[in-house]
Amino acid sequence: MNTIVTRKRHVGALALILATLVLASVWLWQSTASAQSVTEQDDPIVITGPSSVSVAENDDKYNIVASYTATGGAEDEKLSWNKVSGDDSSAFRVMTVGPLANLNNPGKLRFSPPPDYENPTDSDKDNVYTVTIRASRGEWPHRASSSATLEVTVTVTDVNEAPVPIGMDLTPSGDSTLTEGSTETRTVRL
Repeated sequence: MNTIVTRKRHVGALALILATLVLASVWLWQSTASAQSVTEQDDPIVITGPSSVSVAENDDKYNIVASYTATGGAEDEKLSWNKVSGDDSSAFRVMTVGPLANLNNPGKLRFSPPPDYENPTDSDKDNVYTVTIRASRGEWPHRASSSATLEVTVTVTDVNEAPVPIGMDLTPSGDSTLTEGSTETRTVRL
């Protein structure tokens, strides 16, 4: 009888150990499975384009300063462009070319209106403008899933503008003549 009781104890202990191993295996499997099901994150947005640009004054070809592209983020979401800050941001607009439904439209930074070297409108009147542009995926600003910014410096250069002829008559009033070699002077008012 002693042998039967001992065997029952061994069987009970083995059953307890086996149940503990099964529970530990299930717990370990669940924690490994949940660690492997981490949501894949989108790559961060990267803006490509020049951060420093020189443009000639009075360029009226849409006043485009530079073109920018953005990659990354949730590629299935709409890409939006806007200017966000900078001492001279009021001198610029960011526009897209193509249908608004296009998910990857390039952003075009443009002056609005064209710059005039002789009459600068930048904050310190030195013809060097600064603006920060933003590219966002999703509906900015409330539901943007990701965004990136780029600070841009734009230098306006001078153009040698041809003089504009104006009509005027430089003959003095009345019938007066000057003799060649004369030392006589006359004043002409314009």
